[in-house]
Amino acid sequence: MLVVVDTSTLISAVLWTGLPHRLIELAEARKIELCATEETLREFREVLARPKFAGKIRERSTTVEEIMQSILRLVTLYPALSSSGIVQADPDDDIFVACALAADAKYLINGDGHLLDLKTCASVSIVTTREFLERLFSSTILQDSLALPEGKFRRGDVIVADVDAARGKIVFAKEAVAEVV
Repeated sequence: MLVVVDTSTLISAVLWTGLPHRLIELAEARKIELCATEETLREFREVLARPKFAGKIRERSTTVEEIMQSILRLVTLYPALSSSGIVQADPDDDIFVACALAADAKYLINGDGHLLDLKTCASVSIVTTREFLERLFSSTILQDSLALPEGKFRRGDVIVADVDAARGKIVFAKEAVAEVV
């Protein structure tokens, strides 16, 4: 199954162990095929090289170049299509929709509100990581990867409140974090 993953989701997938990391595991197991263009990979590299990720990259005992080499082994490159005017609210997101269209991908996985608001573009479903995993794979994929995020929570973060392993359900806190910890 062909999928496109946006930059922020891909960075979460390679630097942390939450649900987005399951996408890497699925790609390594050849259950999904990650699609990219030179433009989407260039953005990924530029964002990954930002100072705010340097500590996490060091903590993982790796480098931006090593991460890029790992990603290049997992993705299939497609030629970029013209990408202007697809996402009116945030034209920077056009490259991901254009990539999905060029690859004839079934899903564009992301966490960007502007893209999620579209829901679909041509035959591409635009979904969050959680929606993708819930639609297509066993609940054990979700259950096995549960871990609270590292660091402190910020106001508005939504956290896992409980896991009902018997029913394969994840229960979220009813309200977002109201107070900074």
